[in-house]
Amino acid sequence: SHGRVAAEAARDAARAFLTGRGIVPRLRERPAETMGELFRRMNARVVDAMNLQPGVVRQRAGPSGPGTGAPGVLLLEPVTEADGSSALDVTDGGTTASVVVVVDGRFLYTAACGDSSGVLITAGAGAE
Repeated sequence: SHGRVAAEAARDAARAFLTGRGIVPRLRERPAETMGELFRRMNARVVDAMNLQPGVVRQRAGPSGPGTGAPGVLLLEPVTEADGSSALDVTDGGTTASVVVVVDGRFLYTAACGDSSGVLITAGAGAE
């Protein structure tokens, strides 16, 4: 399902970002900005993964850029309506995220978007 694809893409992006070199000093110095960057990378990976799904198409969705509140692109998939007609429905993978990072065994940083289950990322492995 698209939800599973999106969740796995977000998890993989989080793992890559949080286990990268220099992440701990960045979290210590600029936790909000670093967690914001994490979510932007997760979102980009989800969009990339959704673009690869069979039948998903892209359509411009109005203005984009800082402060516009619109992503600029909708991901759509064909659906058959109850009356048998064809239509396009928005699909985004249906994923949301909650991320918790412990730094130095003392500092706990969290970021969340939407209602979601948690994802555990450690230096050696990840588990849902």
